[in-house]
Amino acid sequence: MRFLTYGHLMHTQLNFTDVQRATVASVTNIGRMLVGQFIMVLPYIYRAIGSKHLPLEGTVLFHFDSHPDLLIPQNLQADSVFDKEALFEQLSIENWILPAVYAGHISKIIWVKPVWANQISDQNSSFLIGKHRDTGLIRLTSKEVYFLSEVLYAPEEELINTRTIDILVVTLNTAGCKDHDSGLNECQELKSDNKETRPDITSKNVAPGQGVMSNAAYDLPKKKPKIEKDPDTKHLSNSTKHTLVSAVDITKITQLIKNVLADNHIILDIDFDFFSTQNPFKEMYSEKQYTLLKKLYYFGEPKAGEEMAAVCNRERQLKDMEEVLKRLSFGMEVDDELYQVNMSWARELVRDLQHTSPEGVIDHEMIHQAGCTCDNTDLPHHISSAQQIQEHMSVVGTLLGQLPKPTVVTASRSSVDDYCPKGQVDTIQHGVMEMLRSVYSEINITLDYVTD
Repeated sequence: MRFLTYGHLMHTQLNFTDVQRATVASVTNIGRMLVGQFIMVLPYIYRAIGSKHLPLEGTVLFHFDSHPDLLIPQNLQADSVFDKEALFEQLSIENWILPAVYAGHISKIIWVKPVWANQISDQNSSFLIGKHRDTGLIRLTSKEVYFLSEVLYAPEEELINTRTIDILVVTLNTAGCKDHDSGLNECQELKSDNKETRPDITSKNVAPGQGVMSNAAYDLPKKKPKIEKDPDTKHLSNSTKHTLVSAVDITKITQLIKNVLADNHIILDIDFDFFSTQNPFKEMYSEKQYTLLKKLYYFGEPKAGEEMAAVCNRERQLKDMEEVLKRLSFGMEVDDELYQVNMSWARELVRDLQHTSPEGVIDHEMIHQAGCTCDNTDLPHHISSAQQIQEHMSVVGTLLGQLPKPTVVTASRSSVDDYCPKGQVDTIQHGVMEMLRSVYSEINITLDYVTD
């Protein structure tokens, strides 16, 4: 599932910067950091490595987000990873993590997600990331639909210079949210896609520890892991019931994460859309248009053993859709026989967009980007109430307070591109800052705002 660049970042020193805005912070004295406009997290991590606050290899990324951010720029040559200036030019917020894994800086990832995020199921898995021996591109061996739909999969025998990456995915729930089912995730008290009905955010306290992560057994692989998913956790996010649990259960869950973090340097990364998020394309396009996009770009999970064929078909599908949208938007002739596209749907979509767009002009590149976020799930969309935000904030703070202290903390506002609602982001930032101050009392948080 592909995303457009989120607008803002934040990092740590605990220096909260605003690149439109970005934020940075750090638990150790790494010095004051400032995030410039459109600059990503990775340069700050490189600085931390250069200043010896982080080791060159083997760091754990502890990632709170409504999105995995585990993509790779499609045409990123593996060798570019070792030319940081060339690398930074190709990265954006949704695809900075795995290049850092290929470079060896990050070896384990914990993605903690809210119940409305289902791009990757709860699991403990290991796979290889490496350089494709024919194309020189970074590719990986995971057969998750998330990666297959982005044409990032390659068989192990086609990769060289491989590294093993361990990923733990857990869902964090609180009392205010219902169980999620088949990607349709709604929380109590809220069911609206309308900007005008976004709730105001006010503080409302909730008792610490009122939350739960999926409580399956996440045992990290040993030194020589099997490059496959644990079958016991494969479908957790679709089948596990999330309910309010006792402090004993929270302690057990905390210990599972502790086992991953133990004796490792840690980057704590918090994206504010973890607490409240929206799918900007649902705001950008009508329900009819978005439905047509989903039908045109749909990608279903292939049968076992058919992953490579599915990736080839997906690559053809995306190239054809990009070309068809371009030709139709400019009124060019299209030979239906040349493209593996439902041309009836494609023409209907373009006609409707031209009808609703000023002067009939449409942005075919933006439409294609929106379509690329569609496979067998939607981008997460859940604008939280004030109480839900506070509940998640409380549970995150309780969890962090029981875990080893991170070396570096990064945070991202994600509101320029509307993934975190603009009307809520400042309140969420304030809450995150107060939470971090409460958990890491010795941290000095500095706010640096870079204006447009």
